[in-house]
Amino acid sequence: MANIETLEVTDLDECIKVINAFKQYDFFVEYRDEAFLKEYCQKLLSNGKFVVEYHNDIPVGFIGFYCNDIETKTCFVTTLLLSDELGFMKGKTFFRLTTKAIQITKDAGMENVRLEVDKENKKALQLYKHLGFEIISDDNDKSYFMELKLNRLTTKLSNKKDQ
Repeated sequence: MANIETLEVTDLDECIKVINAFKQYDFFVEYRDEAFLKEYCQKLLSNGKFVVEYHNDIPVGFIGFYCNDIETKTCFVTTLLLSDELGFMKGKTFFRLTTKAIQITKDAGMENVRLEVDKENKKALQLYKHLGFEIISDDNDKSYFMELKLNRLTTKLSNKKDQ
């Protein structure tokens, strides 16, 4: 049985190590550049939050987000990745990551969650719509901007937990 931990990471070297564990994914091409990766992690850790799930000390998923739009009380998710090797554990890992992220987001006083998703990523679009995200912008050819009221997401996740 796996030892599972879902933690907020605040250490630069650990952030870099975690993202490096996922650099084989096609959409992470720019993160393969060490200078870019270090700059991204520094920015994320100084202005945002980074939550990682480990199975037996191996990172299997993470979410990076910013809770700094105090005016609109909106959290911006910048990265969310789950290992393809998780199989049936993908849903449970997603649940634990988002539950931890919601806790942090609420503690920061945020009420909305916004993200950008590739139009070709049909599975992600389906999941986000299922959770209650709505498309708020379709201004470019490659991606949608989606938003959700945080209390709506909390309700959806609570209902899933009870099932």
